[in-house]
Amino acid sequence: MGYEVREYLLEKWNRECAYCGGKNVPLEIEHIQPLSKGGSDRISNLTLACRCYNQKKGNKSLSEFLDNKNKLEKIQAQAKAPLKDAAAVNSTRFAIVKMAKELCQSVKCWTGGRTKFNRINQGFGKSHSVDASCIGESGSKINLLVSQPLIVESKGHGTRQAVRCNRYGFPSLGKNGQPIKPKSRYTHAASGDIVKFFLDKDRKNTIAGIYTARVKTPTPKGFEVKIKGVRVSQNRKFLIRFVHRNDGYAYSF
Repeated sequence: MGYEVREYLLEKWNRECAYCGGKNVPLEIEHIQPLSKGGSDRISNLTLACRCYNQKKGNKSLSEFLDNKNKLEKIQAQAKAPLKDAAAVNSTRFAIVKMAKELCQSVKCWTGGRTKFNRINQGFGKSHSVDASCIGESGSKINLLVSQPLIVESKGHGTRQAVRCNRYGFPSLGKNGQPIKPKSRYTHAASGDIVKFFLDKDRKNTIAGIYTARVKTPTPKGFEVKIKGVRVSQNRKFLIRFVHRNDGYAYSF
């Protein structure tokens, strides 16, 4: 539960000290009305403070500690205000889960706080793939078999325009008054293909050698690639080997 409370307070108080406005510093949970003076552990009585101001306030009430009336009223108002975005998301989540359970009783619902609790208790680093593994009642049962997940990114297949368009979105017309068609597509190479090729001589500050790169632009007899920010072309087909033909996706670790 402590993880849930901390994440809630971080969102509610904008990850800063409520008294000095300090950011990017270690923050502590602070009771607005001290427990020794009748305060409670309710969320509405909790805020965040840096260690310096937390110790300065001690067991003083908010009105005793703050001379600035505007800041006093702002903290009191913010303490009572609910976290509307979280409430809206939770309402939607619970409604979806309720409908899903009508179709399948084994549906369960977990929070981001529980996921973080599982991840930290098992010593895992923060990443999307690890968080996906730590959802639910994972406890200390997770054994990650893959330390380097594959990232698949959609790249598409380029334009499918039948005619070229001008800046206004209308078909560009040639001298004969007919729409200009895009340049013909080459079959020997396509943008996005991964190629391994031998550069037989130095070109454009690129030394000769073997390179692996993604095709930027096909040419009539070969292609252009970008190496260290410089476009380099290779037209000798016998010096080229295709590693992966473009299928609309990019793959990396």
